Amino acid sequence: MRGRNDLRVISLLGQAERGSAGMLAPRGYSAGLRRCSHAIASLPSFVRTCMLALGAAGVGLAAWHGSVFLLALLPAFVFCWANARSKLQAFVIALAYYLAAARGLVVGATEFFSTAGGEKDWRIGLAIWIVPSLLMAAVWCICWGRHQRPLRVAIAIALLALPPVGLVGWANPLTAAGALYPGLGWAGLVCTLGVLCCVAVELRTKRTVFLFAALCALSAFLNATYRAPPPSPAYVAVNTDFGRGVADGDDYGQMRSLQSAVAKVSASAAPDSILVLPELVGGEWGMNELWWADIAAALNRRKQTALVGGRKTVAPGRYESGMYAIGAHDNAKYVARVPVPIGMWRPWASSSALGQPFGKGSVRIGSQVVGAAICYEQLLVLPLLVTMAEDPTVLVGTSNIWWARRTSIPDIQMEVMSAWARLLGLPLIYAANK
Repeated sequence: MRGRNDLRVISLLGQAERGSAGMLAPRGYSAGLRRCSHAIASLPSFVRTCMLALGAAGVGLAAWHGSVFLLALLPAFVFCWANARSKLQAFVIALAYYLAAARGLVVGATEFFSTAGGEKDWRIGLAIWIVPSLLMAAVWCICWGRHQRPLRVAIAIALLALPPVGLVGWANPLTAAGALYPGLGWAGLVCTLGVLCCVAVELRTKRTVFLFAALCALSAFLNATYRAPPPSPAYVAVNTDFGRGVADGDDYGQMRSLQSAVAKVSASAAPDSILVLPELVGGEWGMNELWWADIAAALNRRKQTALVGGRKTVAPGRYESGMYAIGAHDNAKYVARVPVPIGMWRPWASSSALGQPFGKGSVRIGSQVVGAAICYEQLLVLPLLVTMAEDPTVLVGTSNIWWARRTSIPDIQMEVMSAWARLLGLPLIYAANK
């Protein structure tokens, strides 16, 4: 039986090669993928699983490392998954990918949940690293099958982007759009999904080969001709280095230091500038806003606006994390849609940030539509899709990343936001507290 199956595979490969005659470059590339798939299929089951899992882990390590261009490797993960021969193999391959991509969570989450005295429980870090990875790998396991692969890939991508799984759906392969199709926006997302579907099927027909070749050619052309927009002089990021001290943001000395930094930047910035401050540096904004009256007045005189990261109590035990405008456009605000689950967003607890995954993804400041994402939500697909739908003129990201400064997480956040800005052809302004 095994021999007849192998002969059938070889026969199909030969037909596909003959059917694609005359398409030299596409044929060569697609034939390489077919030969690779056939070589993998001929391996013993355990060896094949190990090789594909190592390949997926390598993609997770390399792609999620801080370079936007390396996100172009993400289709290789889908290729590894598609070459599994059972749901168990598909699960192991996907799990290897997510564990590698989220490697920084072990140290980062342990630090985030450490006590004020510095005591750390590594079990928390391991749980936050492993449990979401198991959940996301389970999606790829359930969606794996031998037939209708393009549909299965699309369903997996959608499940990993939308709640409830999408609330921990980081490292989504769809993020490759920023590397593959810069400036193409929604069409770039569709093309990226097309690439992910193509690498999941055997390139046996002339139509499939042509589609894959056309998508690769379009990606090469766009990357060769894309020119990133210059940094906008109207936006200035005010980065801070307060470390863990900004966890509550209510220290008076820290606030005065931050105000001094804002005043200094404001004095050298152009009129109508927008100053962007990191997440939560303003502390309890309902109370601390009063201490910013003089800074707000000075900004208003220069027709400038500052977006201050803070939190505001809206009900007993419930608060919102957001960016609050002072100065020329002091009525503007943006509220985080997906605060960090467990760390900030705990609907079951007596104290929790508010979450609204489908909430507004931008804030209007004068004639500008500022597409915004705060810290954790930058790693997810849904918040950025909502922001895209609101047609922003600029992307702004903020974070309070003191807990992860020794990990890969800050670089990955910047990588993801840069990828979305590149996909949309927009400038990116990013402010962080480290």
